[in-house]
Amino acid sequence: MVRYYEDLEIGRIVESKSAPLSEEEIIEFATKYDPQYFHIDPVAAKSSPFGGVIASGTHSIAHWSSLNNTICNDIRWICSVGWKDLCFFKGLLPNVPVYARAQCIEKRPSKSDSKRGVATFRFELLEENGDMVLSMLCTNLVETKNKE
Repeated sequence: MVRYYEDLEIGRIVESKSAPLSEEEIIEFATKYDPQYFHIDPVAAKSSPFGGVIASGTHSIAHWSSLNNTICNDIRWICSVGWKDLCFFKGLLPNVPVYARAQCIEKRPSKSDSKRGVATFRFELLEENGDMVLSMLCTNLVETKNKE
């Protein structure tokens, strides 16, 4: 089923299945994009404030995005127009299963184009025990059922 702007329910929460990142995945990603010692060196990372390797913030967002696509890919997104209040509450640890949560918290028709609506979602990445890894508010343009 495809969901358009009109189908989005304010307050409805959807959650993905959980999936971990391996230490190897974290190191491989960070080696290319964020080679800080606590992302790429398991021995040196033990003396970091995190006590071991953690995923970079960028990798955490990418992993959230992958999980989020399993629950929100049926929405007729046009694009994201902005994120705000992006917060990292704790490091994404290797081999700890996490899941994505999405909730539409606000929506309104577009003022400039009847073929789109504006929807704000609260997106979160959580450990299976409920600990929050990251959260953000994301404003998106979404297709309406109106094709005229």
